[in-house]
Amino acid sequence: FKPLLKKQIAVVSEDRRVFRNFTANDYEKLWSTLYENWDRRTYETLMSRYNFDLSQKVQEYSIGMKTLFFVILAISSGAQLLILDEPTQHLDPTTRFEIMGLIKSVSNEGRTILISSHEIFELEEYATDFAIIKSGVVIYADSIDEAKEKHRVIGKGENFLSGTAIGIVGDELLVKVSEEAKEIGRYPKFNDIVVGYLNSRT
Repeated sequence: FKPLLKKQIAVVSEDRRVFRNFTANDYEKLWSTLYENWDRRTYETLMSRYNFDLSQKVQEYSIGMKTLFFVILAISSGAQLLILDEPTQHLDPTTRFEIMGLIKSVSNEGRTILISSHEIFELEEYATDFAIIKSGVVIYADSIDEAKEKHRVIGKGENFLSGTAIGIVGDELLVKVSEEAKEIGRYPKFNDIVVGYLNSRT
C-alpha cells in the first residue's frame, strides 16, 4: 500500500500481537502519530469506560482485554477502512453487545468496516454485505437482504419446480429460487444461508 493509503486503513489481526513492554500510553502515542485523524476524545472515553490501566503493559492484558483495546485503537484511528479479525473474540456478552454497537455507529458515519468472524448470529446485527469463504475461496457474496430474498429453506418432502439446491441446513435444504418460485418453503435466516453454502459441494 502507498503511505497515504495506509493512513486510511486500520487493522486488528486475530493473533493480537503486541510490542514488548508497550503500555496503552505508548500505543496511543504511536497511533496518534500514524493516523492524522486520530480521535483522542473517543480513545480516552472508551478507555475510561472499560477501566483500562493506561500505564500497564498491554502484553499483561487478558486476551479479551487485548481484543477490546485494539478495537478501540482502530475505532479511534479515524481511518476510513477498518479491517477487524474476530473483533468480539473472548469478550463477555455485555461488552460484545457494546462493541457491536460501536462498530455499527462507526459504519453509520460512512466508514467501511471489513470483518472476518465465525460469529454468524452477531454479524447479522451490524453487517450489510457478506462473503462466505470455504477452503480459502469465496463461494458466495451478496448483501444480507438480497441473499434472503433469493433463497428459501424447504423441509423434507417439499418439492420445488425451479431453482438450485445449495446445501443441507439441519434436516432442511437451502434452495436458491427463481422469481416465480418464492412461495415455496420458508424465508431463510442469515445463518441458514451461511450453513447451507458451507455444506454445499461447491
